[in-house]
Amino acid sequence: MNTTNGYLKKVTRVCLALALVPAWMACNKSSTSEYGENPQQPPTESDSARKDAMTPSEAEKQMPPSEAAPAQLGTASDAEKEDAAITAEIKEKFINDSQLKMFDLKVETKACVVTLKGTVDKQEQSARAEQLARETPKVKDVNNELTVRPIASE
Repeated sequence: MNTTNGYLKKVTRVCLALALVPAWMACNKSSTSEYGENPQQPPTESDSARKDAMTPSEAEKQMPPSEAAPAQLGTASDAEKEDAAITAEIKEKFINDSQLKMFDLKVETKACVVTLKGTVDKQEQSARAEQLARETPKVKDVNNELTVRPIASE
């Protein structure tokens, strides 16, 4: 039961992160007018200083992109969003599967290629996890790195 709660927390975090990215990006857009903070009054020196501080310098404009500061930190690319959505969907499938919900399986997705890690009790459970991952839309390939626990001898 505790493992299921862990998965639910992870899935909730991923979904929440995906939902908050557009909201965060919208909050970072400037809401000031050409007249500064108060649209009823002309800009003050502090408004123009703030504007100057936010515009890239001539040196930054001439830097190669690898050396220049990223335009927006924390924004996920479409590929990263797609990978996160795939990971969340597979984790949800594992939570809802009677053979797999009791295991703490790790799912990593990079460029729509899924890697499964963790330990299961039987080979059938490993095959089931791989099958569920392969059936997920947009998955290109699955690397099954799950290990099967050895049977304890008495």
